[in-house]
Amino acid sequence: MEKQSTRQISGENVRSEPAPVWRDGGLIFWIVIATVCVAFLSRNAQAAVAPTTGPDTYGVDRVASLSANTDGTTKLFRGGLSGLAGGAHNDAAVVWQYLARSGHAPSQHLLGTLYLNGWGVDENPATAYAWFVYAANQGLAAAEYRLGLAFFRAGDIAETMKWWGRAADQAHLPAQYNLGLMYLYGLGVEQDFSVAGQYLERAADRGSAGAQFYLGMMYLKGQGYSEDAQVAARWLEKSSSAGFELSNEDIDELKSGWVMPLFAR
Repeated sequence: MEKQSTRQISGENVRSEPAPVWRDGGLIFWIVIATVCVAFLSRNAQAAVAPTTGPDTYGVDRVASLSANTDGTTKLFRGGLSGLAGGAHNDAAVVWQYLARSGHAPSQHLLGTLYLNGWGVDENPATAYAWFVYAANQGLAAAEYRLGLAFFRAGDIAETMKWWGRAADQAHLPAQYNLGLMYLYGLGVEQDFSVAGQYLERAADRGSAGAQFYLGMMYLKGQGYSEDAQVAARWLEKSSSAGFELSNEDIDELKSGWVMPLFAR
């Protein structure tokens, strides 16, 4: 039996190596893989439509378009997306298990999502985060963000900032938004309106309604910017037009100087 190291993330023991899904002599497993591969290669000659709902699907459409070619890996990966969108979670799990073990980062990330939510596989956060680690170490922004969120929930701000910083550098919108709020309110870091504004501007310019709201409030209060009611009004109007709303509880917290609606997808 292979040895596995563990690390505590978000209350779970996270293995550095995902547990194998087959046993020695797994001829049947490879027969199933071959069958599924043939099926997906024949059924998915055209690009699949990426799912738009469900946890951690931010940027899946971008992941699906990483390669415009029609090689087997791309077809299989998109076949998994089709399976997920159509509710065939088991098919997606088999395909992404195969691709993930070959080192395909997008498959590693989405396989982790399946394990995290129990879609087509037994729910297993430890295995999920092990796959996120693999994908994040290959520079996949969505996986970097997911790891940062796990560390944030575990109270490890240093690791949170590291992973969200990497994702934000790749224009990952939730990472930019969250980092902006952390610096704006000094959550685990030294409060810095200048850095907060930089992150929030990047997210606001790309259409984040939440970032637009907080950027507008910074201009209104003169936090990191000269007070400018006109600029503030423009950002707040954009935010409102995009449907950003605060609950009464959020408004009360905002009036008291504290609110932290993290983008937790």
